[in-house]
Amino acid sequence: VDPNACQASKLSLSLLYLVLTGKIPTKLNIVNNEAIDRYVSHKQELCNQFDVLIGNPPFVKWDLLGEKMKERVAEFMKDYSAGKIDMFLPILKIAMDMLKPDGLLLFVLPHSFLLAKNAKQLRKEILDNFWIRFLGDISGVQVFGETGAYVILSVLQKKNPQSPTPIPTTVLQCRDFIGAALQDVIEGKLQENDFYSIFIADQEALTADAW
Repeated sequence: VDPNACQASKLSLSLLYLVLTGKIPTKLNIVNNEAIDRYVSHKQELCNQFDVLIGNPPFVKWDLLGEKMKERVAEFMKDYSAGKIDMFLPILKIAMDMLKPDGLLLFVLPHSFLLAKNAKQLRKEILDNFWIRFLGDISGVQVFGETGAYVILSVLQKKNPQSPTPIPTTVLQCRDFIGAALQDVIEGKLQENDFYSIFIADQEALTADAW
């Protein structure tokens, strides 16, 4: 929604493209728009269209939203949430809808998503329609400095009716050395040490009430 952020993104991507290719890109598809409004007005061209979505949605609590945005969020999430709807929830829902079957969704989410009542319906929808490939609890690490934001990393894969075989969930509980922990996750190493634990969990054991 911030035009300055969009311009900064264009500059960063243009410079990266220049370094990698020696050319300036002629077009970058960066849209300066509010996500819910954009999705609702372009739903047909966005729904079930993407192979991979990567996001760090805004961790804006309901009480800090303007009245117009509260109305928009409440209307969009009326079937998926109850109580006070934090801003990251509709962004996550939009991303879930935009993925193709077998598509991957990689999101940074607040730790509260694992437990909050207002996210229960979305957790249920994830369990019904997605494989949870990875959950990384890094709430013990100050990823965003002193902001008080405690986060998890999630990788979801949209289920494909043509390939119904269950996919196990890799779980990371990290207290320190997050770089080393994530590298071990990538390499498929299961670990249990003083700084982090990596193990395999059965998604079918999860319920919508809490993860």
